[in-house]
Order: sequence, then C-alpha cells, then structure tokens
Amino acid sequence: MTTGIRHIELVEMLFSDVDFDLHEVTIRPRTAKSHKARTVPLCDEVYNYIVELRERAKDRQPVKASSAKQTAQQLANFSRDHVFVSKANTPLKNGLLRRFYRICQRAGIEDACRNGSVDIHSLRMTYTTMAIGNGADPKNVQDILGHSTLALTMNTYTKATNSGKRHATAAIPFATMSGSEHVIPMQKVCAARATNSVATQSVRLQELA
Repeated sequence: MTTGIRHIELVEMLFSDVDFDLHEVTIRPRTAKSHKARTVPLCDEVYNYIVELRERAKDRQPVKASSAKQTAQQLANFSRDHVFVSKANTPLKNGLLRRFYRICQRAGIEDACRNGSVDIHSLRMTYTTMAIGNGADPKNVQDILGHSTLALTMNTYTKATNSGKRHATAAIPFATMSGSEHVIPMQKVCAARATNSVATQSVRLQELA
C-alpha cells in the first residue's frame, strides 16, 4: 500500500533489485508494464521486513512434495533470489491473490474475493489517493506508479476521490448508495492500521510471502 507496486512486479521482485543503502527498489523493464525501469522508495516498515526476508532467504531449502513430478517442479522453481516466495520456496505467482484476499478479510475489508471489487490493484488506487490527497506532488506519484502520463495518474485519483464522495453520502442514515467500487474504503484502511501493531503487520506480510 505504500509502494503502489503492481501484482507482477511484486511477484518478480528480487533481492538484487533492492538498493539497501538508498532504501528503494528498482522495477526492471522486463516486469514493468511500460517496459521502462523505475525506482520506488521503501518506507521503513517495508524496508526492514525485506531486510529480514533477505536474512531468512539464506536458509531456504527445496521442499519435497507429495509426488515425484511436483517435487521436480518445485525444485526447478526453487529460489533464494525472489523476495516473496511460497511455502515451497518458489515464486508466489497465482498464490499471492488468494493470500491477499485472506488478509483483507481479517482486516474487515469488504468484497475482497474472487470477482469482487477489491483486488491487489486497489492498493495502487489507495496509494494514489492517500499520496496526492496528503499533498504529494502528482508528478512524483506518476513516476512511482509507472504511469505513462500524468493524466492517467490524475484520472486514477479522481476516480478514487469520487468513490470517497459516495462513501460520504452513504454515511447519511437514510441514504442508500449502489454501484461498484474499486478502491479500498479509507475508513477500513485506517481501522486496519490502528488496530494492528507493526508485529501484526509483519505477520500479514509474511503470509504474502
């Protein structure tokens, strides 16, 4: 939520992509949607967790599966280089979304499910809303997100803030609001952060890994 990184960029992130001196990660052209490299700053909590994962990665070992074929597949995909891996120590791939849904449900975020309105991309919209809404330079936000144009960033922000207006109207006891949403409600985000310590957040990040 503090990086605006895309699903595939998160899954493909390597420890070698992280500059541990500058506290930032480089999104490689091969994984970036625009096929252009960009750097994303890391907040202290995320940086410290990646440092922890790097230390633990030294002890990663291939995991034996229930069949010889699956064991061979897991061995072929085994990685000490990827930041986030499955319990079999292989890149997360499709498992990331399922784990994301479980974390959202624990945080009380509604409609985080298959075909629901909240998915990992919602975090990019939430990031855009929180950053620009709290005074960040839209051009810097554009660079972090990897948007091709500033207009695309501002359209994302406008869509998200319009969603906030709908939530404001829905707060009126006798008002009924319908329509799809594609941004995590800010009250849910704030509630989740207020009720979870840094340690709990680390556990949730570990579940993503």
